[in-house]
Amino acid sequence: MKTRILIVLLAIIFTGNIFAQKKLNFNFNISFMRADSEAKEKLRKFKEKFAEVLNTYDFELPKDIDFEKVESSIYITIKKEIGVNNYRASINISSGLVYSGVYKLHYKRDIMFSEPEFDFFADFSRNPDLQDNDIMSLAAIVKFYVYLILGENYDRLSFTDSENFFLQGNRFYEYNYQVDSKLSAEGREAWKKRLALLDDYRRSKNKNQRKLNALIFNSKYFFNRDKKDRAALFIPFIYEKLQELTDEESEEIFKKYHYELAEIFSLDKDSKYLLFLSKNDKTHKGYYDRYIKQHKLDHEK
Repeated sequence: MKTRILIVLLAIIFTGNIFAQKKLNFNFNISFMRADSEAKEKLRKFKEKFAEVLNTYDFELPKDIDFEKVESSIYITIKKEIGVNNYRASINISSGLVYSGVYKLHYKRDIMFSEPEFDFFADFSRNPDLQDNDIMSLAAIVKFYVYLILGENYDRLSFTDSENFFLQGNRFYEYNYQVDSKLSAEGREAWKKRLALLDDYRRSKNKNQRKLNALIFNSKYFFNRDKKDRAALFIPFIYEKLQELTDEESEEIFKKYHYELAEIFSLDKDSKYLLFLSKNDKTHKGYYDRYIKQHKLDHEK
């Protein structure tokens, strides 16, 4: 009887882990055009194993926040070999939250990181190990970015029920802070660009942008479920945060969210929100003006 209970418990635990891990879907690719056919085959197997490791690794996702899936793509292009098992490459990463069903306002991969050139170590004849503490290893570098994209995705899942709401991504940035604290002077030099990026999170330099990501995502969530009254409740808070941004931050937000902002702001009877977009985002002014024209017609009925 005890054996049977133990088997059932193990089955529940095992199944639970599978379902939890399904929430993360990594597409990993690494290529080296100059490699010979033997090296390319070795790289192909390494790529498949790395994807498997990423998709089965326990990133300790919090259980109290529910979502369907995070989809991420990691593309690495090796430019040249600079030593034994040492390479120079570029990396491009995109990520975003995914929900099933057909929506009027689509979620998209609006989380992106890239390095046009970086050096790394990897033995393609061995299985990748995300526990590798060598900061020059490909595994350590990829893991750093995975925690950044998890932080960005969980920021969007923050509970925006109070003015000074807690950003849920902080727990993931904490891992990278710990890595930073253990770096040697040589390591800090090698990771200079990554540490500068991380510093924005540590010093809350990008806090307004992160809060906007959460507010816009939550508004889109209700918009997509035809709960437009609830979606509209976020408008004054989004508007307030937009006004606090620097010109550079505004440009980045408008580039990512001009479509969403126009849809959301058009829900309010007051046209001042759409007029604000038209005035402050010259790049998409024509797009907003079409919404302003339609908004006027809709509210004159």
